Amino acid sequence: MPRATLGHTGHPLAASPAMLAAWALLPLAALLRAFGPALLPGPLPYALAGAAWIAAFSLFLLAHGAMLLRPRADGKPG
Repeated sequence: MPRATLGHTGHPLAASPAMLAAWALLPLAALLRAFGPALLPGPLPYALAGAAWIAAFSLFLLAHGAMLLRPRADGKPG
């Protein structure tokens, strides 16, 4: 989604620090969801995985949300 957002809104295709953090959180969420129950007690791994996913998506919204609501940065139509 970040690459499409940047490309379709006329911004340079460069990852921001927020998106680098989000890209680290998504695999962490998947690992917690897959292997967490074997390592941590009760519902804790599921809560941590959900929190990591929410944090990653929140970072995406903070970094790219405004781009999706404004005209293209390069002035081209679309």
